[in-house]
Amino acid sequence: MPLPFVIIKLDKPRKLRLSMETTVEYEEITGTSILDFDDEMSMKIALKLLWIILKQEDKALTFKASCELVDNSTYGAIEMMQKVSEAVGIAFSGKKKAAAKAKNAKAPAQKKLNV
Repeated sequence: MPLPFVIIKLDKPRKLRLSMETTVEYEEITGTSILDFDDEMSMKIALKLLWIILKQEDKALTFKASCELVDNSTYGAIEMMQKVSEAVGIAFSGKKKAAAKAKNAKAPAQKKLNV
């Protein structure tokens, strides 16, 4: 099944899609999990995540160049952050809830064997 994506119009329409590779690279660069996001995302996190996502289609893209794409687009910082946040949301819809549920789940009681 193809990964869901969000379109962001920068120099051209681009797909914001979180793959396994993107998720791992984000965690390696930032030292945090994408699943640790609450409802708010900082500019720094949004720009790093945008860059990592865009590198899927343009391997030579630098962080600086990805920032320039946003600076030269019709998107402001808030709109860009909303698009990135939306991409994270659709990629992990249900997965974050399932992870939280699993984390809070209690192990079944062990039965004693009478031998």
